[in-house]
Amino acid sequence: MKILIYGEGYFFAIAPQLKKSLEQLNSDVDLFNWTSYLYTEQGINLKNRILNRLMMPRIAAKINQDLISSVRNNTYDLVLVNNGWHLTGRTIDAIKKHAKYVVNWSTDELYNDAFSSFIHIESYLKYDCIFSQRKHLFSFYLSKGIKRLEYLPLFYYPEHQPVDTSEKDKKIWGSDIAFMGTWSKKREKMLNALAGLDLRIWGGHWNKSKKDFRQNFTITNKIAWLEDMSRVVNSTKIIVDALTKEQNDQINMKNLQIPACGGFLITNRTDMILELFEEDKEIVCYDSYDELKTKCEYYLLHEKERKKIAFQAHKKVVAGQNAIIDIAKKIIDVVNTL
Repeated sequence: MKILIYGEGYFFAIAPQLKKSLEQLNSDVDLFNWTSYLYTEQGINLKNRILNRLMMPRIAAKINQDLISSVRNNTYDLVLVNNGWHLTGRTIDAIKKHAKYVVNWSTDELYNDAFSSFIHIESYLKYDCIFSQRKHLFSFYLSKGIKRLEYLPLFYYPEHQPVDTSEKDKKIWGSDIAFMGTWSKKREKMLNALAGLDLRIWGGHWNKSKKDFRQNFTITNKIAWLEDMSRVVNSTKIIVDALTKEQNDQINMKNLQIPACGGFLITNRTDMILELFEEDKEIVCYDSYDELKTKCEYYLLHEKERKKIAFQAHKKVVAGQNAIIDIAKKIIDVVNTL
C-alpha cells in the first residue's frame, strides 16, 4: 500500500513514528511535514514565533496548495491526515480526486474551541473515516454528520520500555515524584497541592507559573520525549499525571507510556482508565488534589506495593495491542474495509 501521512515532522511526533511502523508492515510511506513551513523551523525565537502568527494565513494557504500538488503528482492508496491542522474541506475534496482513501486520525478533541484557529471543522465531513480514542464522544461526533468513526486506542513507542538507571543517572533524571507536561493554570494548581514533597517538573512554559511555585519545586525546562521519558520514569518513584479536561480526555498517552516504561503512575480516575486497568492493582487514581497528595505520601513509604503495581501495569500494557505498530495494523485493517 502506498501511503502519504500529513503531520508534524518532529522526531517525537506521531507522523514519523507511524511512518516507521507502516514501513515495517511493508507499506510505501511518504511524509508531508507541514511544520517545515513554519518560521520557527529556522530557529525558535520570539521573532519567528511572531512571524508564524502574523503569516499563518499565507503559510496555511501554501500548505494546502502543496499538499494537493503532492497527492496529484503521486498515486496514493491512502492519505492519512494526523489531526489535520490548517487543512480546509476544499483541500480534502481535491485530494480525494487523486487518492483512493483519505482518513483522519485525530488525537485531539475534534470540536475543541482551543484549536478553532487551526482546524477547519467542515473538513471532518469530507473524510472517508475518522479515527479517535474518544469513544465517549462518538454519539456527539456522529450527530455532526461525520460519515464513519472508528475507535483507535492510544499507544506507546518502542523507546518506551524499562531501562537500567545508575545512581548517577538518578541524580540527573530522578526525584521522588515527577510530572511531565506543559504548564497550565490547572496543572500548576494541582502540583501546588504537593508542596513539601520532592517533586520535579519536566516540560515547557513553566516560567509562567508563580514565583513561589517555582521556588517550591525543581523545574527542568525540557520535555522528556521517547528515551528521555524512560530515563525519567526509571529514575523516579512516582509519576503523577493530569488529564486535559478541556479536551474531554478520559485517557491520554502517558497512561500507556508510563506503564510501558515500567513506571508507577497516579492519574485521574475515569471510566476509560478503569476499563483498561484494575485500580490499586495496576494503577492508582485520584479525584481530588488532597487525594493525590495522600496517595503520593502513602506510596513513597510503601515501596513493595508501589513496585508490584508498576509491574502489573507494565505486564498489562505490553501484553495488549498497545504499541504504535499495533495501531498501524488497525488503521490498515479498517482502510481495507472501506
